[in-house]
Amino acid sequence: EKETKLMDTVEKAMLVEMEEDGWCVLAGVVTGHNHRVWHFYTVDPEQAEERFNIALENFDLLPIEILSEADSGWEEYKYMLAFGGWPY
Repeated sequence: EKETKLMDTVEKAMLVEMEEDGWCVLAGVVTGHNHRVWHFYTVDPEQAEERFNIALENFDLLPIEILSEADSGWEEYKYMLAFGGWPY
């Protein structure tokens, strides 16, 4: 499907830029209903936003929403591992 291929292409571009130098890691991906949520952990949210924009600069405007919250203990990630899904 067209939307899935676009999400895959966007994800690959993000991974190249976001995981460079090991300062950011993709911890999980949830896909459904033509919608995809990427969960990244980073030591520097501002740099992550800058690199995110660089990763997507060659794409047309996409309907993307960015949320950021502190989770230094990786609690949401631990929940996902324990229960097989993100806590939302």
